[in-house]
Parts: sequence; C-alpha cells; structure tokens
Amino acid sequence: MTEAPPAQQLSMHSMNSIDGSLVPVKLSGPVTGRRVVLFGDPTGEDHEPLCARLHVAMFRTVVLPADRGLTPKSIVGILDQLGVVGGVLVSTGAGARLAWSLAATHGEHFTGLVTVGSGHPAVPDARGRTHDEHCPTVEVDT
Repeated sequence: MTEAPPAQQLSMHSMNSIDGSLVPVKLSGPVTGRRVVLFGDPTGEDHEPLCARLHVAMFRTVVLPADRGLTPKSIVGILDQLGVVGGVLVSTGAGARLAWSLAATHGEHFTGLVTVGSGHPAVPDARGRTHDEHCPTVEVDT
C-alpha cells in the first residue's frame, strides 16, 4: 500500500513589516515540510522551478521579496507572525546581502544559509570591495 503524499498548500500573504509597509509573502509546498526561506529578487527572478524541486523533496518554501527597505529585524517579525520557525535561508543576487545579515544577526532562527554569487559582506569580493565591514560572523551552517 502506498502512502498518500503530504498535504500541499499554497498561500499568499500581505504582511505588515515593522515600519508598516505591506510585504508580499508566498508559502507553498508540504505543510509539514522543513522550511526553506527564499529571498525573491526584485527584478522578478522566478523561483518557481526551484520551489517545485524543493516541494518534491518535502520542503515548504517561504518566498519574500529582497526589498532594500526590509531589515533582518523586520524579516524575523514577519516570519514570527506567520509561525515560520527554523529553516534554511537561500538567496541569490540582491537578496544575498540581506540573507547574510539575517543569518549573522538572527542565526538562532535558522539552520543554515545558502547564497549564490555572494560571500560574507565583511570579506572583500572579487573586485576588492567590502560591502559591510561590520557584519558579524555567521554561526549557522553555510
């Protein structure tokens, strides 16, 4: 006898951030799955193919915009409002610096960090630029 797949649920939320702005958040995948928090690129990068693969692997995805107005504190507040506990942070492009900062300042909320194309902000990049020399050390798995 084959077990039924876990319940999948898609929900869209407009959450209030600390500063009062509305932030669109998309939750999808198995309701009981482990969490992956993705930062969507404001240029419109589509995370749907990645999310679909994660859903098959039994992960629930939480997609937030990589908005310059969001801070690590506001993201944690939004995740708390949604009851999202734990999870792996995943980001590329514009959201990578926000993800590094979030993992560095609120690492107790996450189990890991994956960024593509962006190292720790306090370490000089390939051009020798340091993006945030005051960014704390990240204590979660990277």
